[in-house]
Amino acid sequence: MAIIRELNKVENNKLHDAILLTTLVDNNKYKFIKVYVDPNKECAVYFKGLLSYKDIQAFFFNLRDDITSSSRIEDEIVKIFKDYSYEHGKDYITVIYTKDGWKY
Repeated sequence: MAIIRELNKVENNKLHDAILLTTLVDNNKYKFIKVYVDPNKECAVYFKGLLSYKDIQAFFFNLRDDITSSSRIEDEIVKIFKDYSYEHGKDYITVIYTKDGWKY
């Protein structure tokens, strides 16, 4: 188990880039908070702000290895409470869960 709070310390290049691209949406609308890596090396990525469905699709699209010229972000199927969730405390938080079988 690990918690990574600095983007430059995320060692998985695909995950790093997916997080970076998400933080660049709409002039840094979403702020990276942390990555929680569980004992099975699956991850939960926390962002400050409520990511839109399309931004969550883009995050998963950026984790793919099989992108071709015909691949489309809109084809990513994501489900609330399985692939992502929202938390509300002092701030709104979006948590994205990596897909089953995806390893850090």
